[in-house]
Amino acid sequence: REKFESAYAVWWDKAPYISEAYGRRPADSLLVELSKPGGRIYIGCAGASGRPAWLEGGIKSAWRTIELLHDLAMRA
Repeated sequence: REKFESAYAVWWDKAPYISEAYGRRPADSLLVELSKPGGRIYIGCAGASGRPAWLEGGIKSAWRTIELLHDLAMRA
């Protein structure tokens, strides 16, 4: 509290001229497909998550990819 003087928050959907800067949540069917590996290709990024414009989405998607790779390694 001693170092915190003020806060600033932005509702990004309401900020003009930046609506194209962030991805939108993929449809559920597309999200399922993006979550599956395509051969040796795995997608683990915010754009392949339910929270595409946020770090949280990238982290969740990366963890999902790591779990898929771990499961594959454990079956080998």
